[in-house]
Amino acid sequence: MRPYDPGPGPAPRLALWSFGLGLAGVVCGLTAPFALAAGVVALRRLEGTGEAGRPWALAGIALSIPGILWLVVGAVVLLDRTLTLTTW
Repeated sequence: MRPYDPGPGPAPRLALWSFGLGLAGVVCGLTAPFALAAGVVALRRLEGTGEAGRPWALAGIALSIPGILWLVVGAVVLLDRTLTLTTW
């Protein structure tokens, strides 16, 4: 009987989640802050273990930055339009 092998630890999976959320953040913007947080946490956990996943975490962080900018710009435009409509 072989011992139970859980596979890769949570850090490489978190790095992949960061990449996926970063891609979704580029499309809709709402998941970008979560991608940034997941990427940073994955990088910190991967630092000492030597497991694979560092490129995925870096890609997730890189993709989250335009998503966050898009989210902020969208909020500013929405707020501007809302204030313009209410000041008539």
